[in-house]
Amino acid sequence: MVTCQLARFRHLQRRLLERIDEYDTPEFQALDREAADTFEAILQLSPANADDIRALISFLLDMIAGSEECGSGRLIERVRELTGFLAACAEIPHRFEHGTGAGI
Repeated sequence: MVTCQLARFRHLQRRLLERIDEYDTPEFQALDREAADTFEAILQLSPANADDIRALISFLLDMIAGSEECGSGRLIERVRELTGFLAACAEIPHRFEHGTGAGI
């Protein structure tokens, strides 16, 4: 889910850049709204595993590095939350020990 949303957002960004000369058209504005909605959805995603967390952190850091005016404070705060979540997941002890045979 996370990687699909990230790919969708990046695709929308490319489409916006390709059509930047049409910024005042209804089509461009609709595309811009779709990109903004997708970005907001990404910020609200609940990662399912460590790979999702890493993908979100990488995405947010790319966004921060790419723009000084894209709401860096919000992005930095979300990176902090995800990093804390990842660290907490790493500290959870494994509930099951690996055995042999029937797994008993």
